[in-house]
Amino acid sequence: MPFDIVLTTNADFLLERAYERQRRPYVPLLGESQLSLARRPEATQLLKFHGDLRHPGDLIMTEEDYDGFLRRKPLLTTYISWWLLTREPVLFGYSLDDVDLREVLAVLRDRLGRMTRAGWAILPVDADGRTSAKFARRGLRAIVLDDNPDADRGEVLEVFFTELLTEWERRAARHVSLRTDASTAELRRG
Repeated sequence: MPFDIVLTTNADFLLERAYERQRRPYVPLLGESQLSLARRPEATQLLKFHGDLRHPGDLIMTEEDYDGFLRRKPLLTTYISWWLLTREPVLFGYSLDDVDLREVLAVLRDRLGRMTRAGWAILPVDADGRTSAKFARRGLRAIVLDDNPDADRGEVLEVFFTELLTEWERRAARHVSLRTDASTAELRRG
C-alpha cells in the first residue's frame, strides 16, 4: 500500500524485502543526516528509528542506548513529531514498551491535549484488555483484531492485511493509476 512513510524500530530487513517482492519503491532512512534527502513522491520512506544491522555502531539496543536518545537525536524526534502532527498514525506491532516513541507521543499529548491528532493501534489480540487501555491513556484508539487471546498472531495479521489490501483495491485503487515499473513507479490521483 502506498504509505508516505513507515517508521520501524526493527533493525532487520523484513520491510525492505517485502517492498522488493512487491516491486514497490522505498527509500531507507537511517539517522538524522538522511532526513534532509529529497523525498521521492513515488517511494515509501522506511525510517529505521533505531538503525539497522548494517550499521551496528548506530543501533539502539541497550538500556544505555535508549537513555537520552531523544536528547541526542533532536532532529529525528522533531521529524517524527511532525509526521505525527500532520498524519493519523497507524501503529502495527507496537507495544508501548519502546520508551523513545512513547515519550514523543506523551510530549505531543501534553502540549496539544485534545487537539492531538487521532491515532490508531492495530493489535492482533489483547488477552486482558490492558494493552488497549494503555493505548487509550495515550490518546490512541486500539483495534483488537481477534477476541481470542490464544489466536495465532501471524495468522490474525495475515487475514487482516489480506482484507485490508482487498478493501483498498476495491475502494481506493479505482481512483489512482499506478505504473508498476519499480524504477519509474508513479501514483497519481484520478
